[in-house]
Amino acid sequence: MGYMWIPTASLFANNWHKVIWVDVIESKVNDINNWIVPFSEPWLSDELKKAINSWNMIAKLTPENSDVFIIAVPTPHNNNRCDHKYIISAIESIAKYLEDWNLVIIESTISPNTCKNIVKNILDKTWKKYLLAHCPERAIPGNTMNEIINNDRIIWWLTKEAEEKTKKLYKSFVKWNIFTTDITTAEVCKLLENTYRDINIALANQVLMLSDELWFNPWKAIELANKHPRVNILNPWPWVWGHCIAIDPWFLTQDTKNNSLISTARKINDATPFWWVKKIITSSKKLNLNKITVWILWIAYKKDVDDARETPAYYIWSELINKWIKVLFTDPYVKDFNYTISDIEETLKSSDIIFINTDHSIYKKIDFSQYKNIKKIIDSRNFLNK
Repeated sequence: MGYMWIPTASLFANNWHKVIWVDVIESKVNDINNWIVPFSEPWLSDELKKAINSWNMIAKLTPENSDVFIIAVPTPHNNNRCDHKYIISAIESIAKYLEDWNLVIIESTISPNTCKNIVKNILDKTWKKYLLAHCPERAIPGNTMNEIINNDRIIWWLTKEAEEKTKKLYKSFVKWNIFTTDITTAEVCKLLENTYRDINIALANQVLMLSDELWFNPWKAIELANKHPRVNILNPWPWVWGHCIAIDPWFLTQDTKNNSLISTARKINDATPFWWVKKIITSSKKLNLNKITVWILWIAYKKDVDDARETPAYYIWSELINKWIKVLFTDPYVKDFNYTISDIEETLKSSDIIFINTDHSIYKKIDFSQYKNIKKIIDSRNFLNK
């Protein structure tokens, strides 16, 4: 029951399917049955309430017999590899309920050959005539409902019957195209989409670092380069994290040798946060104060969402603390975090340096000029009106 599957299950239920929703965490099950969405997402609460009240959806702790089983569990990375433990656990949990011609769909983002080498092997042991498909999600937090409905979907299928059933199922709410392909291509496709963005951001971040040596405006240079009809460079991104872009390139290349471009892009983006940390440290030294307080406006990985998965906050905090710099975090969207989230107004009155990482809309409304204690603003997103 996460960022993608709460919206997806609600859409299935509100389009004439009966949905039994399974999670191993009892508090999540209770929340869903009481219409409580654990994160911020436009118009999701209404969809969830409608689904539960229609009796088309209920959350439970254990699976039951069904026509279709959809696996949408996390796939964390472990030493830059895809950790399949939740996939394996989920498949094994439904195996005892599987009947002939039931359809099993993997929605989780997985490394290449997971369906063939792991999922299929477990299902084969049931001796059932199952149908198997892979249909990875292609949406982002903050706009999930819209993108699930209005994005193309890609399906891999084990048999023609699995293709037809999966297409019919998703067509109940997907308004755009549904494309089909072979098993490994479908697994690679989702990973490739985020790998492309990671490489593009790495180029932008390299331009940013070059600008420090050559003394030019990197954002303006990228903006003007993008005037060319065949150029589309993204803007520099101080820390590339979240549960997709920073992870999927590792999944794609984990058992390969010809991956030098992809691995180099990952290294550039992983190093970029510490390039900015050096900027903060250099700025603090120039202020020549005994004690420096840095206010970091960021926890969530993108604008106006509360998703802080894979955040590098701990690493940034530890680097600055080691330089005797006090660090305060704020984020108007993130509520659950390992560190204290400071009050914005109080922090404004006590900070020497402001570091803007996430371009939340609310930050645009702050008049920093009225706080005379602020000595420097480091705007890593080229976000403020200078």
